[in-house]
Amino acid sequence: MDEPYRPTVHTQAELEGVWARLMGPWGFGRRSIWMVRLDEERTLLPVITEIAECDGLPDPELTSGFADVLAGLDEDGIGGSFAFLISRPGGSRVLDEDIIWGRMILEAGHRAGVKLEPLHLATDEATLPLPPDELVTRRSA
Repeated sequence: MDEPYRPTVHTQAELEGVWARLMGPWGFGRRSIWMVRLDEERTLLPVITEIAECDGLPDPELTSGFADVLAGLDEDGIGGSFAFLISRPGGSRVLDEDIIWGRMILEAGHRAGVKLEPLHLATDEATLPLPPDELVTRRSA
């Protein structure tokens, strides 16, 4: 039996590589949010979670509920951090919707008081980081 994929992740580039491996070269039929966790030693836990109902744009209730879920998950004693990736069909240009979903994740993490890793985006063309400064300063349409 194969051992689960459990790399140790110390840099954003290593996390990007983890996401590229997990997402593979496949296309996406809809927008989803994916979550993995790193433990205190920064080792990837062998569980990936997909949040599939990400049509449209997030609302304040979703942000609040997502924060509650993160806070509850953080009570398991694992510690460490949460890493998120937004996937969607289409090209690799960062869209306003990507920024809005990224901001929702950041806000929920802040409300929950959890440590978040750099956010990433996967499209039909590429897996790439969402730069924090763009999440803060870019104006959405």
